[in-house]
Amino acid sequence: MIITFSDLTAYTVDIQPSYQPSWSRAIKFYSSFSQSLLSSDRGINSDKYNCSFSIIGDIDDLKLIATSLNSEKKQITIDTEGEKIFGPAIDHTSVFTCNILNEVSYPIRDILTSTLQISIQAVSNIVYDGSVSAVLPELFYQLPVNRLISFHKRPFSASTQGDYGNMVRVDNLGNVINAETATIVLDQTTEELAQLQKFLSTQRGYPFILTTTNIELFLNSLSTSVVVTSFSFKQVNVKFWTASLTLVKV
Repeated sequence: MIITFSDLTAYTVDIQPSYQPSWSRAIKFYSSFSQSLLSSDRGINSDKYNCSFSIIGDIDDLKLIATSLNSEKKQITIDTEGEKIFGPAIDHTSVFTCNILNEVSYPIRDILTSTLQISIQAVSNIVYDGSVSAVLPELFYQLPVNRLISFHKRPFSASTQGDYGNMVRVDNLGNVINAETATIVLDQTTEELAQLQKFLSTQRGYPFILTTTNIELFLNSLSTSVVVTSFSFKQVNVKFWTASLTLVKV
């Protein structure tokens, strides 16, 4: 990776593989009075792409980089040299202009080497890799799945002892209105995670049918219309990523 500062000072650095990408979709989800899930979307160009990573190297070199980071008044540019710091679906062949998000600390030194933590946010336009498919890939679930069914209940009471209870909202057919959510953790290859990221970038806040073969994400259902309200991911090693999604049944 090559980090270039606004005074054109450039450093070639190595980063530890445990970097943490963060993709914040510019979507706000909310519930209507009828408990339907609605969303407001500012569009893909308003999404935010962050990453926290540690550069590793000689203590004297990292001191120079820390001094440059602390002195920077504008933005830095980063040539990732192909490292997928904003997610595997993103085209990393171009140079990214980035804001520095963290207060730069002194390099941490151990017996073998030194590290310096940096958090950035891309401010240049993000382009998705055209070779990555936008089709939902097969998902590989970790167990257990965290499921939640919530109801709209309202307690009532009266002055007479024992005259109390709950009132549960129902629809016009008399069915109890509830909201079902499932939080799932996935183990995906780099190629599969790239497809998932690109799929969600095009799907945005719209529902889609999610079909499973041997696991009920929702009660008594293997095929359900869902919306992904949150999504995070992290590289495990060169070939695998882990991802967490919150699914809402719609």
